[in-house]
Amino acid sequence: MKKKLLFPVCLIVSVLICTVPCFFLKLFYLYGDDYLLNYIANGSFGEEYSAHLIFLKYPLGLLLKLFYRILPSVNWYEVLLIAALALSFGVIHACILSCSRHPAAICCSLLCNAVVVPLFLTFTVASFLCACAGLALVYVAIRGECSGSSERNSAPDPSADPGDASAQEPSEDPQAGRPRYGMLFSGVLLMLLSFMLRDDCLVVAAALAFPSYVMLLKEKETRLLVVKRALAAALPLAALLAATILTEQAAYSDPVWASFLKYNDARSLYLDSPEVNYDTFTAEYTEAGFSFEEWLLLHRWTFAEKRAFPEELFRRIADITHRAYSKRFRLRSFLGSITSSPFSALLLLPAALLLLFFLTDPSFRKAEGCLTILLLYGILFYLGAIRLRFLLRVTVPIVMCGIIFLALSSRSMSRKKLSLGFLAALSAVIVLLLVNFNAGYQVSVSSLRSTKAAGGYKKLRAEIDRHPERTYAVESPIFVYLFFWGHTIDEIERTDVFRHVFRTGSWDTFSPRYYAIAKERGIRDPENLLSSLTDTEDLFFVTEDPSYVLNFLNEEYGGGYEIAELKKIKGARVVRVEQRNPAG
Repeated sequence: MKKKLLFPVCLIVSVLICTVPCFFLKLFYLYGDDYLLNYIANGSFGEEYSAHLIFLKYPLGLLLKLFYRILPSVNWYEVLLIAALALSFGVIHACILSCSRHPAAICCSLLCNAVVVPLFLTFTVASFLCACAGLALVYVAIRGECSGSSERNSAPDPSADPGDASAQEPSEDPQAGRPRYGMLFSGVLLMLLSFMLRDDCLVVAAALAFPSYVMLLKEKETRLLVVKRALAAALPLAALLAATILTEQAAYSDPVWASFLKYNDARSLYLDSPEVNYDTFTAEYTEAGFSFEEWLLLHRWTFAEKRAFPEELFRRIADITHRAYSKRFRLRSFLGSITSSPFSALLLLPAALLLLFFLTDPSFRKAEGCLTILLLYGILFYLGAIRLRFLLRVTVPIVMCGIIFLALSSRSMSRKKLSLGFLAALSAVIVLLLVNFNAGYQVSVSSLRSTKAAGGYKKLRAEIDRHPERTYAVESPIFVYLFFWGHTIDEIERTDVFRHVFRTGSWDTFSPRYYAIAKERGIRDPENLLSSLTDTEDLFFVTEDPSYVLNFLNEEYGGGYEIAELKKIKGARVVRVEQRNPAG
């Protein structure tokens, strides 16, 4: 294939792989964060077409806002994620094909491409793969220029393996040895897109790309060229990232947004860690002013009560929890999460690929491949030691990035070492991985995507929709089944229901959007939603178990609180909270 046709053909293949599932499968986001971001972006929360998307950088939010204004009937958030994945894999396929003719490298790239949209559609995965594509494109541009320079100054290598097709074929690239600033800047833009989708993924992908870039410095005659071209990519990237950060700071400089960001950072220190039983740290928690009733609320994501959950409390209890985790405990917890995860066999794929390249590719860069694998598993263990659990949205794209950079290190399969038996064994491994992956998918996310489970809350949703004059504070376990889990992406349309429905705790709680809706609904004290249940007209609480909130209010505010049940629908109860005999 001609070099100038390589990227267009790969992009078409990637677009087809990413978009075909949209027409034939029910698509779901992998996590609830994307559902909430989608609803915020499409104008359902607080203000019309908000560009303040918290995880996504403000310039990208502005772009989404513009598209929603032009054509509001299109779900542009979904389009953004699928387009980012399709573009990334178009670049990744082209980069691998320009470096390698090994069938396993190409198959792995296509396999990763095939699973992201139906299984792993989330902004975190899109960010990782945009970063991987950008780094791969810059790497291929620099390596191609170095190879062209070397070819002009060196004779053919008589010691090259005759079975190595890449060693025998002359270069087809008319640009060999010439500066490839277009490719460099395209890679920079992809890395910028990664940063805008999620800012911390670019660093991890860059760590995995490090061995490939180091290998470019191996040849003395092209070392200076590599440094120059790396700087030609790094300097504009740094300038664009700095401009994005300054724009982000200006967008969130309003005092309410600034206060929200500080509070949300403190909240995430504790709530983004694994759940710990209250009994484990009873003495420390009690000394920090953290009661068992408050612990129950937090672990049901019902913390919309700033008087009880100030920023300082989150920092204190997070510090207590994190200090208690020894290195041995962290390692044991992470290993336990891997062995209990049905996706654990996914971690074997990079190692199997490394072994395959060792056995079949005479030109495989062994040092580069081994260092990539070591970094891959080192990063996974480090992140696992922090989070103490196997997070699909992080682990899967990191493994994919490792596979892609391994594939870039390969060249072609030697005819001498080609073995039908070995290929049969490789096929068996891939089939086992796919079977394991499918079983893991069914076990791990079936509840998230179960339309049957979500269907049980249709009557409750109909009840809420029938009473727009009421305001409902809905606890998180019910909220996610009403609007997230079991709901396909096609069901996400702009809605006014969130104008009278509050979630009792999420990462968007206490944002300006939250206060805008609270003001519109006449909430007496938006910062203390639970205690406002008693004296805000037409404010109802939707919960599976009202007793834990009742106990909290009585413990926190002196007693006298009672529950008046209005309606029970499936496992949910719509109640009023009343304070008949307040203490004192």
